[in-house]
Amino acid sequence: SFPANTGVGGDAVAPRAIHRLSRNAILALIALFTAFEQAGQWCQVLNLVLIVLLPKNDGGRRPIGLFPTIVRIWMRARIAVARNWERLHDHDALFAGPDMGAQKASWQEAFAAEAASLAGLDYGQALLDLVKAFESVPHWVLVEAARLKGYPLALLKLSIAAYRLARSSGVDGVYSKLIIANRGITAGSGFATSELRVLMLDLIFALQARWANIIIVKVYVDDLTLSVTGLPQVIIRELSKAIDFAVHVLEDAMLMKVSAKKSKVIASKPSIAAAIVEAATSDRTSVASISKLLGTDAVGGSRRSTAGFRKRLACLGSRIHRYKALRKAGVNTTLMARTAAVPAVMYGCETFGVSDSCLHQARVKIATAASPAASGRNPVLTLLAADGTSGTLDPAFEAHAAVIRHWALAVWDKWFPLELLQSTLA
Repeated sequence: SFPANTGVGGDAVAPRAIHRLSRNAILALIALFTAFEQAGQWCQVLNLVLIVLLPKNDGGRRPIGLFPTIVRIWMRARIAVARNWERLHDHDALFAGPDMGAQKASWQEAFAAEAASLAGLDYGQALLDLVKAFESVPHWVLVEAARLKGYPLALLKLSIAAYRLARSSGVDGVYSKLIIANRGITAGSGFATSELRVLMLDLIFALQARWANIIIVKVYVDDLTLSVTGLPQVIIRELSKAIDFAVHVLEDAMLMKVSAKKSKVIASKPSIAAAIVEAATSDRTSVASISKLLGTDAVGGSRRSTAGFRKRLACLGSRIHRYKALRKAGVNTTLMARTAAVPAVMYGCETFGVSDSCLHQARVKIATAASPAASGRNPVLTLLAADGTSGTLDPAFEAHAAVIRHWALAVWDKWFPLELLQSTLA
């Protein structure tokens, strides 16, 4: 199940090479995995994790751990156990799971803001971001939370043992001396998101117990969003208290750090956002007119922002020359544009909407990428000729269908639960 070109760790063994082993060798490997789980530690020959710092689109670098191949295969083999735990402990405030993607969360928040405007009410939203969430998780806090929630401790013990293997950080092929981390969840682990869920569930339960039917809580991996609809005085009072409580739990109980730089408060009126920040005593949030919510622009009201869309469109424009070079080399750039360029440019279009002028610009850029010879002079004809009548290369498909799709799924989830559909089909 591993990609053929997946990165390899310090052992330089491709995961697919294990597939060539004999049946007896595979059984021996299973016996080793069982022994590792019983001992709760890995053998010394696996004591090296390469931390690769990959460049991020918005600047900086993201650390990704390349575990030894044996460790990665164990994680892949046991991930079903963690996923089963997630299903048993699912929560409507937890996203980043099946049918609970980032776009669904951002669409629901945008819908709530517009619904408040239509009802003549105000809306406030706090977006809290953690500083290096994966790297700062205390292991003892994670173990205590896992024990209380019935998370498989045998898997957690061996997973933490993998995080405590000697590691070396590298940039462009140059690596540091070996170090051992005594806290943190290594990004690149198959269990990283499941283990972070174990921690965030406590915060969700505590927030909903104190502000039931007042504050809407949404968690996507390590991003926490709190929103309130109502009268200005209610929003200011309740949301400021919720921010202080969330910061207290995250920093004092979980021993993590809330980013004062990235945590923002937005509202339907700037004065409400400013009052929320002033009322909060934690001093971790600041006022913003536009903020970034899971890759989309959030404004906290019925206004719209296309700043993110235009940035992605400009990014595609700057890479058109690469498509041209690949086209000359015989690469199918139509397929590349359909599978990569269109989803990247149109991401979140169901939230902010796409005007005729924005859609035309997107069509020109996509048509130029898919068929450089046309240079975008007649995008409609170019897209039709390149993709045919049954394709979805034209960004107009996503611009029109995404709005209806997300609305329909939201209505279906609310009035027609999935369990009802499954029982009806059965």
